[in-house]
Amino acid sequence: MSNICVKFDQVKKSYDGKVFVVKALNLAIKQGEFVTMLGPSGSGKTTCLMLLAGFEDITSGEIYVNGKAIRHTTPHKRNIGMVFQNYALFPHMTIAENLAYPLKFRKMSKADKKARVNKYLDLVELQSFANRYPNQLSGGQKQRVALARALVYEPQLVLMDEPLGALDKNLREQMQYEIKKLHKMLGFTVIYVTHDQTEALTMSDRIAVFEQGVIQQISDPKTLYERPDNKFVAEFIGENNHLNGHIESHQDDGTVQVKVTENDSVSALAVNLTASDTKVYLSIRPEKVILNPDKHNIACDNIFTGIIKQIIYIGDHLRIYITFLNESAEFIIKQPNSFKFDDLEEGQAVTLGWLSKDCRALQIS
Repeated sequence: MSNICVKFDQVKKSYDGKVFVVKALNLAIKQGEFVTMLGPSGSGKTTCLMLLAGFEDITSGEIYVNGKAIRHTTPHKRNIGMVFQNYALFPHMTIAENLAYPLKFRKMSKADKKARVNKYLDLVELQSFANRYPNQLSGGQKQRVALARALVYEPQLVLMDEPLGALDKNLREQMQYEIKKLHKMLGFTVIYVTHDQTEALTMSDRIAVFEQGVIQQISDPKTLYERPDNKFVAEFIGENNHLNGHIESHQDDGTVQVKVTENDSVSALAVNLTASDTKVYLSIRPEKVILNPDKHNIACDNIFTGIIKQIIYIGDHLRIYITFLNESAEFIIKQPNSFKFDDLEEGQAVTLGWLSKDCRALQIS
């Protein structure tokens, strides 16, 4: 028996028959997996969620849930839980009544319905709020009710569309923890849509990065951040230093030598490059750049001299802006607060270095 919960098979969506907002999407999601669709506005991620929920019609292709084609299945028969950003709670119903509503159509006894509602109120720690109305709750409490209502009839699949977008930072982080805890405890499959990179990296088993209706890369969070496949992913996920150049030579170890100025070259790891690729985009994460590596006995494949332009103290780390290559390039370096600051000052000359494996040579287009 297959353990695939959701499968998108060559799914396309166009609203006008000309422009496709989703382009031949192929994606398989395992039972119990937490997959996030991440991307900028208009990239197609929410449209994919709406196609799966049945709120939009597929132009071509098919979606399967537990092996069954659902293209022609009405939304209420797909047995999919939904959590929205605006909560979508019934204002005239108590919290208990909101949770009981999805059970109304499932032929459960009154006692079973009450037991199920109490179970899920308990899971989201809102039992004492059962008789309150939505307007008597905080934003975080409303979202926990919305989550409980989506889970109360115990669907195998739950879709979440920017569910934490209306909450402040502290509440968002608390709810991220709550959702992950429930996911781990109950084992349901989650497809989560957000444009918040940190949220995606924090919560997901895998992340699908969308741009212009196409998945640019789907990987676990660490792979996505540490080893982006292309320029878009490198720039969209986290902070990124970059240089442009052209390939001088290919090495047997998978690295390339890239000329970045008339007199300067960088050694980098070649990623998805073809034989015809000569111009490349070099990507280096700020925390991978080492300041004054010689002073700390750290060997680097690439070393340059630069000038500190700005130092910003951010509690757990310093953000250091450095220009180099005759001030034609600027990098950000993140230096941990626990690291020796070496009495750094703005205007000071320093060396900066990084390893070839931490610098990725990607296609420019």
